[in-house]
Amino acid sequence: MKLKNTLVACSTFALCLAYQSSSAQITPIADKHETGGQIYPSHFVPWQPIKESEIAKKTRLWEDIVLTDEGNSFFASANSRKPLLKTLVAGVLQGKIKAYATKDDRFTQLLTKEEFLKEFKSKHVPGSQTTKYAIKEDSLYLKSGEKTVRIIGLAPMVATTMPDGTVKEEPMFWVYYPDSRSFLSTHRVSSGATWDDVFERQQFKGTITKTTSPQSTIASKSK
Repeated sequence: MKLKNTLVACSTFALCLAYQSSSAQITPIADKHETGGQIYPSHFVPWQPIKESEIAKKTRLWEDIVLTDEGNSFFASANSRKPLLKTLVAGVLQGKIKAYATKDDRFTQLLTKEEFLKEFKSKHVPGSQTTKYAIKEDSLYLKSGEKTVRIIGLAPMVATTMPDGTVKEEPMFWVYYPDSRSFLSTHRVSSGATWDDVFERQQFKGTITKTTSPQSTIASKSK
């Protein structure tokens, strides 16, 4: 069983490498597996707590990071040592990142590694490709006049061309972003930026698809 799981995991990584684009906006560097060195020092800076009483207004947004948009190609670049999808899958298989089912975007069903691999493989069929990342986040307007963005979750989106020619697009899995920041902060996209840096600094082009005005606690898994 262990050998079988290992083979499945290896095939999963091979699938991740297939989702690549032709150019990169950020110059990558080798990861620890290729250099033989230690894992990179973390850039992780914990969020400062924000009380509800400090918030004047909040907006919850859903946006898409489309990989064909200019400035987003490095998310899956052929020149990148650690494309985001490969990084997320590695984190899940290593037990560093928790993956959630796609029945909703509220992180209600945690997937085991076995369930994750089964779901991942079922969505990687001939004619499928990763086209974008869905982001769920809160924009917090503080009474002090500052604005803070807190990403709640992210999901790689896969598009599959069906036999009748139509295209089906769906999330592969959801990741609760606050819990994944520590892992993402140890995997660099470039000589000076980690994946956590990219998201915390909003270094991507996002297209807003939906907004609401929630009354719930910020960065909530269940709302």
